[in-house]
Amino acid sequence: VAFVMLMNMLVGVSVEVITAVASTEREGITVLQLATQLRGQLTELGLNCAEPFTPEELQSFLEDPNIASIIEGVGADMLAVVDLTNQFFEEHEDIAGLTFLELVEVIMSLRGTNHAKVKDVKVMVRNMRSAIKDSEFNMRVIITEELHDIRNQVYEIMKAQMQLLEDHNNFAAEDDRMPRSSRTSLF
Repeated sequence: VAFVMLMNMLVGVSVEVITAVASTEREGITVLQLATQLRGQLTELGLNCAEPFTPEELQSFLEDPNIASIIEGVGADMLAVVDLTNQFFEEHEDIAGLTFLELVEVIMSLRGTNHAKVKDVKVMVRNMRSAIKDSEFNMRVIITEELHDIRNQVYEIMKAQMQLLEDHNNFAAEDDRMPRSSRTSLF
């Protein structure tokens, strides 16, 4: 009985090892296929894989329909790839561009089959905080400008009312100074 139980345990461990190796091999093949297909399209578009991509080059590269089908073929969300590469350039203004290896990593990290990790949640929270701060700042600027415009409009209205009141008072004062007989009656 102990022998059979030991054999079952060994078979279970072997199956787990083989499953892990197969998964790793599939992942490697997917990365290799993606890199090969992207390199082929880069060559057709006249771009060099060895040089980092500028934001403009990457934008034109990602707009190509063949590239979109390659990226979606590995299960990545094309819109997320574009958003993340734009965010990469916003966060790393001091670097020359995005390398081919970094681009492949971005694409592979955005596949729907990937499991969310704590790191992913932390990045999402950081991005949301940044977006909230940006929108809060923009809202403050807009509200300040609107309040300034309203203040100017109220000032102009008050100024016009004061002018009307002054004109009315001047007219009334002139009317009081005129003799009653020279006043024309409307009735």
